Amino acid sequence: MLRELYDPILHRVFNPAIRQMGRNPAHLFNPMFTKNLEPRNMEQNKCEIALPVIYARILLECDDPNVQERLRERCERLGWGEVKTERYFSVDIESAGPIPESTACYHRACVVDDPSQTFYVEVAPLSRDFVPEAINVSGFDLARLEKEGQPPQEAMPAFRRWVEAAAGDAKPVFVGFNACYDWQFVNWYLESFAGGRPFGFGGVDIKSYFMGIRGNLWAATTSSQLPLEFQPDTPQTHNALDDARAQASTFAKLLRAHRNEST
Repeated sequence: MLRELYDPILHRVFNPAIRQMGRNPAHLFNPMFTKNLEPRNMEQNKCEIALPVIYARILLECDDPNVQERLRERCERLGWGEVKTERYFSVDIESAGPIPESTACYHRACVVDDPSQTFYVEVAPLSRDFVPEAINVSGFDLARLEKEGQPPQEAMPAFRRWVEAAAGDAKPVFVGFNACYDWQFVNWYLESFAGGRPFGFGGVDIKSYFMGIRGNLWAATTSSQLPLEFQPDTPQTHNALDDARAQASTFAKLLRAHRNEST
């Protein structure tokens, strides 16, 4: 079924993809195996591994446009819909408190594979509520933000347009360091002021990704405890775009290390 796709370019990505899923690569060419993975049989056979998942990984790891086009055409013929590549966006938030709808915040982001593509905005506060400790970290000047901050009705549609333009035909994926915190702000502000979320309903947490790769406890995932090989190329300063770029650097290194371990 897939023999026409089996060439040296795909060999290096098929094998680790299937090994990771506990399958033998030879199964990809076994009609009995692939038949069970066709959409009409997947629910009946309660199959855990679907070929679209394998294709998605190949699209992520293989940068050959000819191979990508062949995989997309095959998915369309089999009725699996469009399998998109992914583009990761490192997003960092600095806020004056823990609740999105009642505190001021900065939104800043960059593209993981091209940190020169950036977005930064200081959003006008929705109230004067703040947590002193948060102010000390972020250096917020609420009086200045009230005068100079951009209204969220303007800032968040601009952020959404930037994400969609930078993603192009790829699926934009939110990436954060302790993403649960940053995600709540991005999700609430986009839904409230931009009419929707380009990232969908979730994202990637760098700390959890590191746990999965190395088997560390959560307590050992702070930025200061990351091994030297995963430390960012630029410092984290709680200022401007520094933190977004720094965590993008860490995530890119984690991705490379995981892919190298899988081959």
